Amino acid sequence: MLHEKLPNTQIYVQTLLPTAKDFINKNVNIVNSAMRIHQSDGIYHLIDLNPHFAAEDGLMSPLLTYDGTHLNEKGYALWVSIVKPYITQK
Repeated sequence: MLHEKLPNTQIYVQTLLPTAKDFINKNVNIVNSAMRIHQSDGIYHLIDLNPHFAAEDGLMSPLLTYDGTHLNEKGYALWVSIVKPYITQK
């Protein structure tokens, strides 16, 4: 509908962030995989945040969170640094 009404609008979709709970990450990974597959449809541009926030085990990096879900200051700074180039494009 957005493409019909506003054909020049660029749509950006961000992948879901990991959590420290493996059972939740399984669903996060399913959703993120679907977003990665469908980005080739050309409907949106994907900002793949997840790999930047995941530790080697695929869970949220403990350096970026207070509780395994919510970002701390360092986590938000990382998020801004990733998204900012997309926002400031001309």
